[in-house]
Amino acid sequence: ISDATRGRGVDHVVEAVGLEETIEKGFAALAVGGLLTVAGATHAEGSISIPAIPLLLHEKRVQGSYMGGLRPSLDIPRYVELYRDGRL
Repeated sequence: ISDATRGRGVDHVVEAVGLEETIEKGFAALAVGGLLTVAGATHAEGSISIPAIPLLLHEKRVQGSYMGGLRPSLDIPRYVELYRDGRL
């Protein structure tokens, strides 16, 4: 990633594997102001190490995502309706 971006990094990383190593590498691949979204489910005792200086000085961000924020009882019926109406 560093070579492909000439050392700049990327604006957004979506980590979908759920391994501590890939989460940490995703953070390292971020550009200044970049956002890491962790969607992969790791084990309950899992923890990651994020270096403080890039977090603070480069304003990198980390967020979790569980099912993309889906509200199944509300959203799935709406998606079905949109699909049936030919709008999805």
